[in-house]
Amino acid sequence: MLNGTWPASTVLKNTEIMTEKQQLFVETIESSLHMMNDDELVSVYNQYAKDNRYEEIFENDDEFFESNFGAEIMKAVSATHWGDFKPHHKYAMLNSIGNVDSADYPTDFDEFDTEDVARHISENMNEFDSYTEIYDAIQEARHEWKNICQDEGREDENEPWE
Repeated sequence: MLNGTWPASTVLKNTEIMTEKQQLFVETIESSLHMMNDDELVSVYNQYAKDNRYEEIFENDDEFFESNFGAEIMKAVSATHWGDFKPHHKYAMLNSIGNVDSADYPTDFDEFDTEDVARHISENMNEFDSYTEIYDAIQEARHEWKNICQDEGREDENEPWE
């Protein structure tokens, strides 16, 4: 926020209206995300994070700390102290200021917005079709959209939305 107002690009993004077809795909994919087990969900989120240059979610273990802090033990201690970290949680990630947050479920991280992930998947379907649940959801949404088009006498577009 600059001088009490949001930049124009933020306003446009937040007020963007999805087409009916896009909404159908996003909702169907979002439902499939809710059906995934946590490890699959982490894998999907991490692909989304890589595509958007966000921090990834990791197992909360020695490897996470070694890869992020190496021998800098005091830096790791400080990052866990100032972050929202619990040693018994299953997952860990660096937050936006470099501190360590942890959670037992991937969706408990503030950064994990299921609708944003579903929208990203719907816009980049080919990157995610190796995930059975997502592939099935995309096929279901395509089938449902074709039925809507047939019922209403509409032409079907090739792309999920225009």
